[in-house]
Amino acid sequence: MSRSSSSSSLQTEAEAFAFRKLIEHLKWRNETIQNIEMMNLTGFCRNCVAKWLLLGKKNVRLKSTYESCQEEVYGMSQQEWKNKWQLKASDEMLDKFKSGQEMHAKHPKDLMEPISVPLEQPVAINKNNNMLSDVCCEDIEDDEICVTRGMDANNNSNISFGIITVSDRAFNGVYEDVSGNIIMRETIETYFSNNRSKVQNIKGYKVVPDEKDEIAKAIVYMSDELNCDVILTTGGTGLAKRDVTPEATKSVLTREVKGIAESLRANARRYEKHTALSRAVAGLRNNQSLIVNLPGRPNAVASSLGVLLPMMPHAIRQLKS
Repeated sequence: MSRSSSSSSLQTEAEAFAFRKLIEHLKWRNETIQNIEMMNLTGFCRNCVAKWLLLGKKNVRLKSTYESCQEEVYGMSQQEWKNKWQLKASDEMLDKFKSGQEMHAKHPKDLMEPISVPLEQPVAINKNNNMLSDVCCEDIEDDEICVTRGMDANNNSNISFGIITVSDRAFNGVYEDVSGNIIMRETIETYFSNNRSKVQNIKGYKVVPDEKDEIAKAIVYMSDELNCDVILTTGGTGLAKRDVTPEATKSVLTREVKGIAESLRANARRYEKHTALSRAVAGLRNNQSLIVNLPGRPNAVASSLGVLLPMMPHAIRQLKS
């Protein structure tokens, strides 16, 4: 097993441990934490966790049911838990619950189908839609229900990407380009997967040396010639003498989008003590392409994409409006 695969496996184990501790804590606080209180404070409840668990199992092809996932979360059936622990909600709780519905977690009605479209901005849709909004995981009785979604499946699949790996050693064939060719490609294709060809989302892929002119030339080509909506670079964002990706990127931008780089750094601070040394930038070229610098290490790239990709449908809608 490669070092990157081993690290990814350890990361998954750590995340699974955190999930198990969350479930353990909820079971320990059965008597004092009501679902409606969780919804009012956090926007999700035990039933939401059960639905996320079910979606996770479906996405890795594990057979399961909502009821069995509820039992994993509750430690018993939901009805047993309600009979034993659920209290009558006060008028104040109900008022707070109603006023905060827009921020509540939303789940697809048909949980037996894996989600391929990222959920993002709230919109009002008709009840006949195949999405179900939760009121503490109960149907809303109004004519309209509020769900969150990204772009629809067709628009979502039309977001095109260009991938640029910046590395002297990868360019010279010293080692395989794991960050660009494997992690980025697989992550993007999985995130934006649909029933058509996965590779349609990747318009361009190039490995370039740590040379400012070469990096800038690759960005311009993918933006101006290939018309990529999103161009992702990996590598060359640190303090080393040949780390010039930010300078090359800035030289071809027409506007910076500083919030993206700030968000990626804020995410990385949770697991990387040297995040402040990153000089990565993000911005627009001619209001046509969004260019984002990502780190070079495979694990850091995967983590950054987890933050970045959910932003893309909304960002590209704005870019194309």
